Amino acid sequence: MKQRLRIRFKNRQELRQGSLWNRCDLQMSGEWIPALSLGNWQDLKAVSPDQRYVALVQWNTKENQPGFHVVRIDTHARTYHKTKRIAGLCRELKWQQDRFVWEKS
Repeated sequence: MKQRLRIRFKNRQELRQGSLWNRCDLQMSGEWIPALSLGNWQDLKAVSPDQRYVALVQWNTKENQPGFHVVRIDTHARTYHKTKRIAGLCRELKWQQDRFVWEKS
């Protein structure tokens, strides 16, 4: 199955010195590229089995407090949705049954 949206992470850096989490930039290519900022992403990605949906994690650190958004991209409808800010750090992002789920700490 042809992948409609290809995503690569580049310029990886530790979120903070000594951190287990990374901050990086996105490089996207494909039939349609969503109008998302390319910086300040975590190097996590999940894809639905049919490759219609892609989920990414974007950092949102307010007043030096860790937080993130999950961005779900629909490559068929050519839309995306960003969750409200989620406090904490995203440990895992995956497709489970018919939706994306994440584990945070």
